[in-house]
Amino acid sequence: MVTSAVAPIEAASAVQRRARVGELDERAVRAMMRRMADDRGRWELIDLEAAVLARVESLVRDVALATLDAVHIASALLLGEGMGRRVPFVTADARQRTAAERANLEVVWVE
Repeated sequence: MVTSAVAPIEAASAVQRRARVGELDERAVRAMMRRMADDRGRWELIDLEAAVLARVESLVRDVALATLDAVHIASALLLGEGMGRRVPFVTADARQRTAAERANLEVVWVE
């Protein structure tokens, strides 16, 4: 899996947020955090370098995206440009999906 360097932080935050509102119990939180830690060794993280941040700024200004959505989309766009092809962009967020489609990413919708 290739993703933005902020993805592990964002994922942990999402798990903790779901726990705070009662959607996950402590056992589920521990299991999910353990699974992410185990999987993390197979994640390729795209650093927030100047080229990514410039694209993020452009996306936020031109498409009116939330910052972290723009980080993920910009990372995918630059990865695809570096590879010379469209890359799959996996999301379960409807707003992010719409923005990724507008950016011409190959969106894989997860429900």
